Amino acid sequence: VVVDPIKVAVRAVNNAATAGDLKIAVETNTAVLTLDMTGYATVDPARQSEVWTKMFADKPATGFADKAAIQVALDAAVEAAKVVADPVAVAVNAVNNAATADALKIAVDTNKTILTLDMTGYATVELERQSEVWTKMFADKPATGFADKAAIQAALDAAVVAAKVVTDPVGSVIKYINDAINAIDVDTIKLILDNKAKRDLLGIKEAFSTLSNDDKIFVAQAIFDNAPTDNEGLSNYTTASQIAEVANQNIDIYAAKIVGVVPVGAAVTVASKNLGTLEQKTTDLSSSEKLSDAKSYYTNTAEPSVNAVSNDAKEKPSFLDRLRSAWTLITQGEETLKVNDAVSVVNSAATADELKTAVNINKEVLGLDMTGYQEVDTIKQSDVWAKMFADKPATGFADKAAIQATLNAAVNAAKTVVAQGVVPVDATITVASKNLGTLEQKTTDLSSHAKLSDAKSYYTNTAEPSVNAVSNDAKEKPSFLDRLEAAWILITKGEVALQVKDATQQVTDAEQKAADLSTQEKIDQANNAYNTAKASVDNLNNDVPEKKPLSEKLAVVLEKINVKQDALAAAVELTQQANVNINQGNTQDATVILDSILNVVEPSISPVTNTQTIVEPIISSVPSTQTVAGAVYDKP
Repeated sequence: VVVDPIKVAVRAVNNAATAGDLKIAVETNTAVLTLDMTGYATVDPARQSEVWTKMFADKPATGFADKAAIQVALDAAVEAAKVVADPVAVAVNAVNNAATADALKIAVDTNKTILTLDMTGYATVELERQSEVWTKMFADKPATGFADKAAIQAALDAAVVAAKVVTDPVGSVIKYINDAINAIDVDTIKLILDNKAKRDLLGIKEAFSTLSNDDKIFVAQAIFDNAPTDNEGLSNYTTASQIAEVANQNIDIYAAKIVGVVPVGAAVTVASKNLGTLEQKTTDLSSSEKLSDAKSYYTNTAEPSVNAVSNDAKEKPSFLDRLRSAWTLITQGEETLKVNDAVSVVNSAATADELKTAVNINKEVLGLDMTGYQEVDTIKQSDVWAKMFADKPATGFADKAAIQATLNAAVNAAKTVVAQGVVPVDATITVASKNLGTLEQKTTDLSSHAKLSDAKSYYTNTAEPSVNAVSNDAKEKPSFLDRLEAAWILITKGEVALQVKDATQQVTDAEQKAADLSTQEKIDQANNAYNTAKASVDNLNNDVPEKKPLSEKLAVVLEKINVKQDALAAAVELTQQANVNINQGNTQDATVILDSILNVVEPSISPVTNTQTIVEPIISSVPSTQTVAGAVYDKP
């Protein structure tokens, strides 16, 4: 049999499944195919991968016909990789690919230098209206995209002109202020007021420009704090006069500071209005957010406006009284929230020990009297928490008074000694009974590792300790111990059942992997699956009925793996011998050796039938055997 090395090399190139494989196949067979790689060597190394990507994409479905076809495809791919893309065209494409107005802004800003765009007009657009430029430009972008950089410049210029047209200048300024308020951005409100043209549109006094930066921020803060709200809860000034009224009242106050004269009327009006707002806020302090809002308004708005009122004003004393009353309500609200939080912590206790911890941590906040508890014998103090936990309402304690009352009752019960000197066991019995019921409910479903772990944890940390806490003199103690033991038996059985389930699944997985051992990788995967399953099966106790049949199945899997591994090792050795003969030109001896591989791997199959089907998966897993494979496949 005469093997054509060129055909073998062409076949190797055609068999490449990826661009990376194609590169390896071409470079490996360059000498056999006498390929001219001069052009490829001149391609920028950073772009050489493009050669193989294009060549792989251009490969015919039936493969390259011969080495000449491979050379042609290589040369074409090399030339394509040398073409440098037009940076302007790339930049235009980037702009056209923008899927949103924001993305368009980024694309234009990134490529403005390459596109030599004139951004002078855009820079003159007011900051708060610049977004309108990109919204319009995006809307005006043709369905097929901008034709060139000139079209982009024209669209940009048109959008800039449109953004400068204001049909309702007053309404625009009001909108900007409302947007800043809803964004909680006082600094932007101050920037808008710094613009004289905008102040004039709103009717805000020019004295604003004479204020210090801090006082300007105070004026902006007043506009923020006094904004009316619409039905959707958004700040929404509707007229310029609303904004001007708030701004000018505060401007008068802060401008007067400069000349040392406080206009009594304006200061009184602002303080009265701010106190009304503060008092409204203090009517509902039911959450930490509302409390924080009221405190902030008191500190930053109401108190400064009252302090700004002249001491000669007849309203000043009543203003100070209202301010003190509001602060008292805020302080009380803060205390109430602390108490409510403490009650919630106590109610969240899931065991008697957690209840003890919660009460001790929060006893000062709750103002609890612990005198009676301290008089209880140390040995009996655990009974206090057991009874208190058992008596905790299903919906939790209503308030701190309910906690104190329940604590007192538990203390009194712990102090009561029966004639025989035995501590009452009622509370511990109640807790143990309740915990056993919960444990028994958990053991009805142990179908997953998570549920099993939960049941074991509850047994160890909750149920068992509560049963142990019951006095041995209690008539219920023996039945409690029986129920505890029965629960543990169920947990143990559930654990074994899960171990058997896991082992069975792992054995099945090993069997499935052992069904296909056509490559070394698949043999390794089957071997790993076998080891995992064997560890699980070995972990089963010998008295588990399923252990023996599972072990027998694994023995079959191991036998398959060993047989196939030995066959593959022999095939590898023979293939390497054949490769040596091919390199020495002894193709006839190589063919004989390759035929013998079939007798090693599958003796039941004739050496002269189905050669490619049997040998291919073996030698394809062995490095540097493509030439040998070609020799076998070309056999008649």
